Amino acid sequence: MADITLSKAVRSNLLNLQSTADLLGTTQERLATGKKVNSALDNPTNFFTASSLNSRASDMGSLLDSMANGIQTLEAADNGLTAITKNLEAMQSTLTQARQDKSFKTQSFTLDADTIGTTALKTMSFSGGAVGDTPQTVALNSIDDAGTIGTVGDTTYAVPGAGTKSVLSTSAAWTDPAAVTATASNAFVAPTAAETADFEVNGHAISLDATTGADIDTAITNIQAQLDAATTAGAYTVDKDAGGTKLTITGPVGEAVAITGVANSGTGVSGFVNGTDDAAASLGTAAVDKTFTVNTDYAVTIDAGSTLAEALADINTGLDGSGFTAIEDPDNAGKILIQEDTAGGAALSITGGDTLALFGTATVTDTGTAGTTYSFTVNGGDEITVDPGTSLADAVTSINTQLGTDSAFEAAADGGNLVIREKEALGATITLAGDDAATLFGATATDTGVAATSGEVKTVDQLVESINADFDGQVRASNDNGKLRIENLSTGELTVTGFNPTSAKVDGTATTKEIGGNTRRADLAAQFNELRDQLDKLSDDASFNGVNLLRGDNLQLTFNETGTSEINIRTKEGKAINSSNLGVSTTLTASQLDSDEAIDGFLKDIKGALDSVRSQSSSFGSNLSVVQNRQDFTKNMINTLETGASNLTLADTNEEAANLLALQTRQQLSSTALSLASQADQNVLRLF
Repeated sequence: MADITLSKAVRSNLLNLQSTADLLGTTQERLATGKKVNSALDNPTNFFTASSLNSRASDMGSLLDSMANGIQTLEAADNGLTAITKNLEAMQSTLTQARQDKSFKTQSFTLDADTIGTTALKTMSFSGGAVGDTPQTVALNSIDDAGTIGTVGDTTYAVPGAGTKSVLSTSAAWTDPAAVTATASNAFVAPTAAETADFEVNGHAISLDATTGADIDTAITNIQAQLDAATTAGAYTVDKDAGGTKLTITGPVGEAVAITGVANSGTGVSGFVNGTDDAAASLGTAAVDKTFTVNTDYAVTIDAGSTLAEALADINTGLDGSGFTAIEDPDNAGKILIQEDTAGGAALSITGGDTLALFGTATVTDTGTAGTTYSFTVNGGDEITVDPGTSLADAVTSINTQLGTDSAFEAAADGGNLVIREKEALGATITLAGDDAATLFGATATDTGVAATSGEVKTVDQLVESINADFDGQVRASNDNGKLRIENLSTGELTVTGFNPTSAKVDGTATTKEIGGNTRRADLAAQFNELRDQLDKLSDDASFNGVNLLRGDNLQLTFNETGTSEINIRTKEGKAINSSNLGVSTTLTASQLDSDEAIDGFLKDIKGALDSVRSQSSSFGSNLSVVQNRQDFTKNMINTLETGASNLTLADTNEEAANLLALQTRQQLSSTALSLASQADQNVLRLF
């Protein structure tokens, strides 16, 4: 306070004491907070630099959580891939067991040679199992009255109906429907010196005199010049006809040409209407679309102004799905030709208002020839037909379908020939009859087979050889001490027909005997399917925090606070890791494990799936290394930033403790000095 007077010594000691107190407060704050810079007032540069470093460290710290979740997502995917790999290996093991398993069921049969005999054909047949539902037979004997056997026919097979298409040929040249032409109706007569021809073309005045119309070529030049001057140049075309004696004027597309006001000062001078003054002639028609119909169902429209190529395109658009196509007639340039796509002999008709204009005749004639259906019989059986346009391969298929599976005969292709032959070498006679037998098989359908030398019952070894040749991979036969041993090479039950249960022998009767299937392979097929079903379930369950990389989800991780460094993790091509995309989605039936070749194919698919899974696992492993490396880098960067910030703001507690002790001592000394100074001021009191 200004009203209080202190001595110099007291004031000096008081100031020192106050200064010491301030320093004590600062030192105590540093010791309490651990920082030497607590606000911008302490050290603005250090304070704001440290704040920036700490902010960046904080931003990077927030990224660590997403990296940690990303690592867990990758680990979850890796867990799924590991489980899928084990599942695929189990599927592979299952197929390998099936491949190695040979526990096929067998049955041995004794042949009843006496009952089989040689007077009638006796057979045994197999069905079911790997053979299929249609019984396949094998002869148990040959017979004394055997005929011949072999192929029939010696001529090259010709496709019925081939060679002649249903063709529509135009009889008039193609005319562009946009060409509107005015053609003179009489020969051009040049005006004389005393004559002038005046007329109008669509209202445009034209004048010719003895000079400008001295001859037809001069007249063409002058009329063209006058029209070009009166209209857009080139809008009208002036020319002469093929005979060179008549003028023609062609107008713009879509515009009729009207020639009016034809006048002449003499007789026979007009270039357009001979001997008639002031005659009017409308010598053109406006361009219009052309329409017609093909076979009543296909409407065709040709746009006005179309060229021939554009018209063909319009026609083929209308004919889409009709079985017919429009082309330019290769034998008559400029003409339209409509023809059938294949030589089937289909009917073709064209009707409509513009048929005459386009095709030169009001009635269009179908010039195609219908294909022929051939027919014949085999040994007096039902009639067999071959349709027009049938290829050799399709004819074979069709004939065999009509013959039926029970027939002893079949059709086949033999070097381009169609042949009918026996299915088995039994020596039956083949007779072909019918109107078209000679056409299909030659003039004489000769049975070229070789007759059997004598009748005999086949031995076990002969049957073994025949069965193994005809049923390779389906049934295996062997000689079991004089018995016919049949092995069912499938998982399904095999039916053997020709077994007599009374005698317990094979004698060709209609009774059946069942041979069970390979139940071990059937069980392994069911086991395989159970394992396959787990693939998709494992893939669906390999998620973390809602993200499932194995379902094709995308995992995006950001590595820096500015968002300029990131990684997108997903499966190759973004496809889910499931049975379908791995190529192992087939649900196996027991019969699919019948053959070793089929199992080898499935094993190849499993190997491909394993390769794909292992490749994806390697890719995810690489991604995991990247994320973990970035996580470690981020942690180290945060530590560096925070350490740098601390270096700028943290206090040295040892130094501050020493400062505090010194200041406390200084404070005590200042207090003592202040006391002494005050005592000096009190000496005046001793005078009283």
